[in-house]
Amino acid sequence: MKLYRYLDVFFICLASIILCMFVCARILVKEVLIDKCNLTFAGAEYILYDLNTTIEMPASESEEQGFDIEKTVEECKYKLTAYTTSAMAFNREIDSVVNYIDTKLINIPATLSNIRYVLEPSDHVIDFAGFVKEADIPFLYVSTPNKDSVLCRMGNETLYEHELSERNWYLLQNLKEAGIDVIDLAQDLADAEMTKYDVSNHWFPENALYAAGVVAQSLNQYGFEFDLSVFDLNNTTDYFEDKEEWEKIIYDNTGYVYSFPIPRAVDNMTFTLEHEGTITEGAYSEVFLKVPDAYTEAAYHGLSVVSNSTLYEFHNLNTQNNKGKRILIIGDSYNWILSDYLIADIEYIDVIHNASYSESIRGYIEKTKPDMVLVIYNDAEFVEIYTQQAFEFD
Repeated sequence: MKLYRYLDVFFICLASIILCMFVCARILVKEVLIDKCNLTFAGAEYILYDLNTTIEMPASESEEQGFDIEKTVEECKYKLTAYTTSAMAFNREIDSVVNYIDTKLINIPATLSNIRYVLEPSDHVIDFAGFVKEADIPFLYVSTPNKDSVLCRMGNETLYEHELSERNWYLLQNLKEAGIDVIDLAQDLADAEMTKYDVSNHWFPENALYAAGVVAQSLNQYGFEFDLSVFDLNNTTDYFEDKEEWEKIIYDNTGYVYSFPIPRAVDNMTFTLEHEGTITEGAYSEVFLKVPDAYTEAAYHGLSVVSNSTLYEFHNLNTQNNKGKRILIIGDSYNWILSDYLIADIEYIDVIHNASYSESIRGYIEKTKPDMVLVIYNDAEFVEIYTQQAFEFD
C-alpha cells in the first residue's frame, strides 16, 4: 500500500520536472538564443516543433504608448500558451500525462481522507482479532464487495472513483499488514466475472453461493471439513422454478431474470432457526426463505427470513460434516444468504448484527466458545452513519 502511494508521488514529480525542463528549453532557445543572440543550431527546429512563426501577440487596433501592465500580462499568457500547448512535440502524449497528474492531484485529498477514515476501524478490528486469538479461536475477516469494488478489481474502474471501495481497500491492507487473515471477495468475484447485483445493490444469490464456496474452502484450512461440491451451482435447484408469477413480477419491474439456487445437499435435512426467543423448525426453504413481501426494492427481493437484527442461531440437525462445529459470524445484510448456504454443511452458525446487538459480543464468545469467528462486512459499512456501530466489537 505505502509503496504504491510513494510510486505515484515519484512519477508525478518526475513528469512535472520533465515538462518544466522541456518548456524552459523552448523558451531559452527561442527567446534568448534565436531572438537575442541570433544563433541557430541543429536540433533547434525539433525543440521548437510546430511553434508558430511568431509568438508575438497580434497587434491590437489601438496601441497605447508606455508600459501597460494588463497588456504585458496578456502577452505573457499568450506566449506561455504557445510554448506549452498543442505547439509542443508529443503534445498528445504530454496531454495524457497532464491529465493523469491532474486526476491524481484531484484525488489525493480524497484518498488521504479515506486513509485516515479507516484508521480507527482498522484498530478496532485488530484489537478484536487479538482478543479472539487470545481465546485460542481462529479469526477471519471476510470482505463482501459492492458492484463498484468488483469492477475496480476487473480493471473497468478505479478505486479513486468510489469512496466506499477505496476505504474498504485500505482497511484490508491495514489488516493484512497486522497479520490478520483476510478474504477479499471482490477479487474472487472479479476473477469469476460475477457482477450481477439487484436493484437494492445486493448481490444475486448465485454470487452468495459462490462466495460461500470461497469461504468454506478457507475454513477448511482451519480444520473444518466442508464439502465444496455443496456450493457448486450445478448441484442446486432453483427456488423459482415453480414460481413463475414471482419471476415475472421481478422481471417486469427490474428487467432481469431472478433465481435463487438451493443446494441439493439440504434435501431431507431439518434445520432450526432461533431469533429473540422464537424457534422455527423444518426443511430448508421453510426455515430460511419465505413468500416475499416485496419484489423490487427489498434486499434479495424480500425472500430471506434473516435480517439485520440482534442474534440468529442456525442449527443443522442432519449434517454429516463439521458435526458439533460452531461458527460465529458478525455480519450485515450481505451475510444473510451467505450464512443460509454455509449452514448446509455445518451444525451451528450464530449470526450477530453488531449495531442492534445490545449484549457483550466478547462475553458471548467466552460463553459459547465457537470454533471460528468471522467478521463479514460489506463496503457499505463505510457510510458514515454505519461505521462506528459496525466496527466497535465490545
